[in-house]
Amino acid sequence: MSSVSDAAELSGPVRPTASADVVHRPVAGPGTRLTGGLLHDWQQRSSEVSLPLAVTQMEAAGNLGNLRLAISRGDPAAYRGPAFMDSDIYKTLEAVSWELSREAGTASDPALAAFAAEATDLLVQAQQPDGYLNSHIQVTGKPRYAQLASSHELYCAGHLIQAAIAAHRTAVVLEAAGTSAAAPDFKVTADSLFAVATRFADHLVDHFLGHEGNDGHPIIETALAELYRETGHPDYLDLARQFVEQRGRGLAGDSGLGRRYLQDHVPARSLDATVGHAVRALYLEAGVADVAAETGDRPLLETSLRRWDDMVATRPLPGHDLGRHAVRPPVHRVTPVRRRPRPAGDHRLPVVRRGLPARARRPRGAARDRAPDPGLEHAHPRVSEQRKP
Repeated sequence: MSSVSDAAELSGPVRPTASADVVHRPVAGPGTRLTGGLLHDWQQRSSEVSLPLAVTQMEAAGNLGNLRLAISRGDPAAYRGPAFMDSDIYKTLEAVSWELSREAGTASDPALAAFAAEATDLLVQAQQPDGYLNSHIQVTGKPRYAQLASSHELYCAGHLIQAAIAAHRTAVVLEAAGTSAAAPDFKVTADSLFAVATRFADHLVDHFLGHEGNDGHPIIETALAELYRETGHPDYLDLARQFVEQRGRGLAGDSGLGRRYLQDHVPARSLDATVGHAVRALYLEAGVADVAAETGDRPLLETSLRRWDDMVATRPLPGHDLGRHAVRPPVHRVTPVRRRPRPAGDHRLPVVRRGLPARARRPRGAARDRAPDPGLEHAHPRVSEQRKP
């Protein structure tokens, strides 16, 4: 844990190192506090309604129950939810940490710190001796890293790391404030959570650094880069850079939705436009920016700026926004924004109908549940991939 005198520099989710190639840095000192307006109202609503609901749902939806199953090696049939259930715990832990940091020096909700302590204790018990942690894999008995296109193992790990960094920095802020009743207990929680995350990160370094493999859902890249900033361990940055460089080489595997959907069809250095699953795409951009900043890789950063310019220039209108699936063409146009040659044998190029979203054309008589054609990889950049991961 860093010294209390460093609390100002530790607050917030992004902290570039002193040598990072960046123009802007986080505001030093206590930061900015919202006292009114739309964003303040949303912040209050999140604190008073959304976050307590999220904490409640972690038990109601089975997220915490899945960890208990992993600890007890319970019945695989009792596992609840999709493969990425652990990530909701980590996102909630991160939100709890930043809310406690925001309330430093005031009377915070004790239920938030209590949830963080309970969830962290379960994570400590569920973590494997080699650092691996994933309730879905541990409960179901599926092999580790065998289906990276859809298993979300590194995705969950990334959210765990981000939650741990948030708790680590918040504990320093609370300790520096000196008036929060939650500070002493939360410091123990934060230290435990950070130890869980770094053990998992060390496991990932041992397993992946210097070897091929990539998750179907980016976020591990930006998480590892921030963990490097928090610890100074260069292996974390090296692995983040490796994951970025390996993107676009088909190493994530087959999710059934095509490589474009996973941003695994073209290397990041050669990609000109943001395509595929939008959440994954923007997480990847965060990783690209972080790696470029910490390594001084200006050419890599330029690729991200190129995609940003394309996004801003071509998607400023309703229908051009980034959503859960992919960027859709505007519904008020009759023809696609761009035309590209039809690949031989490809019958799934997008068709835009007035008043309807873009959809892929299906050959006459083709089955509706037919697997995506390989030609989809080369389809129009605005094709919308409708199916949920």
